[in-house]
Amino acid sequence: MTGTRPEASDPLPATERVRLAVYRGFARTGRAPGVPELAALNALTPDGVRRELRALHNSHDLVLDPRDGDRIVMAHPFASVPLGFSVMGARTLWWGGCAWDSFAMPHLLRDETDVLVATRCPACDTPHAWVVGRQAPPPGDQVAHFLVPMHRVWDDVVRTCGNQRLFCSTDCVGSWLRRTGQERGYVMDLATLWHFASDWYTGRLDAGYTRRDPAAAGAYFTQIGLHGSFWGCPTEGPAPAASRRAAHRAGIGGRRSPARASRTAVGSGRAGAAERAGFEPARALADPARPLPARHPMNRSGHLSQSWEPASGAPLVSPQPAVPA
Repeated sequence: MTGTRPEASDPLPATERVRLAVYRGFARTGRAPGVPELAALNALTPDGVRRELRALHNSHDLVLDPRDGDRIVMAHPFASVPLGFSVMGARTLWWGGCAWDSFAMPHLLRDETDVLVATRCPACDTPHAWVVGRQAPPPGDQVAHFLVPMHRVWDDVVRTCGNQRLFCSTDCVGSWLRRTGQERGYVMDLATLWHFASDWYTGRLDAGYTRRDPAAAGAYFTQIGLHGSFWGCPTEGPAPAASRRAAHRAGIGGRRSPARASRTAVGSGRAGAAERAGFEPARALADPARPLPARHPMNRSGHLSQSWEPASGAPLVSPQPAVPA
């Protein structure tokens, strides 16, 4: 079991009880609780749990396997399938849902002062690992590449998360894009990724948590210094002084101004390298409305993993506005 059985007088709705049991179970054990476990924890029948899981899937609070509605694939930032990242705490090992989610975990997990995030460069297979904590970004010259723009995130959320990866450099990003035939997305350095992840999931393990609506998500992106149609934000330009101060107080603004972050997106002297590699991170994809390729280039062979690949024609989608996890 991953929790205690609720009392009959528990004031929380069944949907929220199941959500908390899923998230807290992931946080404690690194795995998704199953339907029988959730039923016992929440004094529900198995069919009752399935109804709540479907409601949570539809609200984008978690992601179910389209071929097995009892299986929880993701409850961001946690995943039950390999998506390119492992996250190791003092006693628990998790799959990270993506670069964003993996860097978010020490900020969400109160008992972990830091975690070890490990991955391989999708272009050259070089292994990378960082100790990621809550106090400051980890050192490193690697860059994160986000392939899918925010308004397309939930078209196939597993594919989206599987393509938020960390690369050795912008040269490796370019090599991977040429090999896989993908359009470039958005590139950011480790410091920007860390600030981006630091406050996104705050409160997700607490009762009453509500996901950001599109306006709140856009405001958060702007505070970080992310601009342009890729993020569903106004085109580049400095954020108001009040927004910069608020971002600084929240610990998400970093030492660079939002204006500079939006201009370079790879920061710390690497803007020239990004430009030479042909990346203009503040811009959207050349044609955001163009259908994205169906292939899932998660590893060098082009497959998500040997144990998991979404069935053709069965993307993990939900009928909600396109707001990230």
